Amino acid sequence: MRSESPATRAVDSSVTRLLTLTKQLLSVLNDWPEDNRTEEDVRKASQDFHDGFIVAVKCFGQFNISLQGILSVPNEVSDGVEVILAGERTRAGVDANFEIIRSPLRSLLNGLRPSVGAWDEILLVPWI
Repeated sequence: MRSESPATRAVDSSVTRLLTLTKQLLSVLNDWPEDNRTEEDVRKASQDFHDGFIVAVKCFGQFNISLQGILSVPNEVSDGVEVILAGERTRAGVDANFEIIRSPLRSLLNGLRPSVGAWDEILLVPWI
């Protein structure tokens, strides 16, 4: 039986939010060279991603699930965003540096898998 405590809902919500923020960051970066977004929009999306990541870390931490292996991701993403913003504001300029963002985001997704698996195991334990 799945526990529906506020803490369990917070973990579920934080993962969903983090994935949504990841998608939003990628979307903003994709729109930026087309002048559909400002540098401020890009930086805000990056900061929102960072904040969402911190929330997820704290939520998982309540259940002693560590995200230690991916703690560097927000800083790597932020650094990548700054490289992209410092570069040429063209599709080619963004595309040339996009791997700087993709690589840590892949690490995030791969690193979340075992944590979510551990989370699922916790939820399957009958609560007494």
